[in-house]
This record gives sequence, structure tokens and C-alpha cells, in this order.
Amino acid sequence: MDFISWMNQFRMDFCTEPANLKRTLEEFRTKFLTKWIEGDLNRNGAELTEQYNEAVRQGKESIENLKKNEKQRRQQSQMSQKVLESHIAKARMLKEELTRLKTEADTRLQKKENMTEELQKVLEEKDHDSQKILAQEKTTKERLLELEKSAEWFRNNLGLQFRKISGNKLQMIFTSVDDKDPKAPCSFHVQIDDSRKYIISNCEPPVEELDCLVEKLNATNNLSGFVQAIRKAFKTKMTR
Repeated sequence: MDFISWMNQFRMDFCTEPANLKRTLEEFRTKFLTKWIEGDLNRNGAELTEQYNEAVRQGKESIENLKKNEKQRRQQSQMSQKVLESHIAKARMLKEELTRLKTEADTRLQKKENMTEELQKVLEEKDHDSQKILAQEKTTKERLLELEKSAEWFRNNLGLQFRKISGNKLQMIFTSVDDKDPKAPCSFHVQIDDSRKYIISNCEPPVEELDCLVEKLNATNNLSGFVQAIRKAFKTKMTR
């Protein structure tokens, strides 16, 4: 029943009896509210459906965007991981190279210190040897000077002459030993070794007790006594 038909029925009921009018009003109210609610619900439902569909569409777009962003972040993370691994590898290589260089530097420094110590020892030994040589030269010069000072006395009293020969040796020559032949020479060579001992060689004529005389000379360091003793030995040898 449409609204016009319902209105005609309402007029008929209104004209007939009040009971029917009340019932007709109740039906009208019910039908009108039902129609209004259904229309409003339909309109709201369409709007809600549209809003829901739009929300779903936007949600799908957001999900797609999130997936893309997640994929990009994953790719960036992988690239960052590769870069980090590359940096770690380079850092490891640099650390190994630094360790090698440090070891090499320590080795060279140790060699330098060892060479410095060896050089210092060599310099000290050289200085010691130089001082030793100077002391020996000084001793030799002093002994030669002593011999030269004594030469005059020996020459005047014992007919002794001195002659320097090669090898830092001194030749002592006696004359006036043999009464039968005063010009006949008797001689020997004398030198001083590094241990400051006398060495007697080239004794002419040979003297049997020469070794004992040399041993006594080095024990007493009495050169004058040795010269007198060997001259006496020469004289004894010449008069036999």
C-alpha cells in the first residue's frame, strides 16, 4: 500500500470510527519509521561501504608502500653489510700490516742497539789497544834511552859499542876482551817483547850459560849486571 492509498484509507477510517483511526495511526507510524530507518540505513550503509572500501584501498596502498620500503631497507641493509664487511676486511689487513711493520721496526731497532753495543766494544778495545801500544812504545823508548845512557859508560869502561838494527833490536859489541887480540869483537842482540821481557839472540861467540844469564836478567831487570856477566863469559871463552 502506497502513501496515497494509505491516506485515503485514513480518511475513511477517520470518518467511520475512532478505534480504526487509532489503529491506522499506529500502522502509519510504524510503516513511516520503518521506511525512514531503512532509507537512512541504506544511505549510511552505502557511505560506510564506500568509506570501508576507501580505507581498504588506502590500507592496501600503505601495505604496498611498506613492502617497497621494506625491500629498499633490506637492499640498503645488505649493501651496508657488504660495505661493513669490506671495511672490516681492510681494517684487518691494515692491522696485520701494522703488526708486521712494528715487528720489523722492533727487529731493526734491536739490530741497531746490538750494532751500537758492538761498535762501542770495538771502540773501547781500540782505545785499550791504543793505550797499550802507547804504553809499550813509552816503555820501549824508556828502555832504549836507558841503554843509550848506559852506552857511554860501557864504551869507556868495557870497550862496548851499541848499534841499532832493524826489528827494534840493539846490537852490543865488545872489544878489548881478548888480550891477545883486543880488536876481536864479541856481540849479541837485545830486544824487549810485548811482555817487557828481554830477548837475547845472535850471541857470538856462543856462551853456554846464556840461558841462565837471560833468566836472571828478566828476574832482576839488572841490564848492567847482565852486560858485565856476559862480557866475563866472553872473556873466559876467548882465553881458553
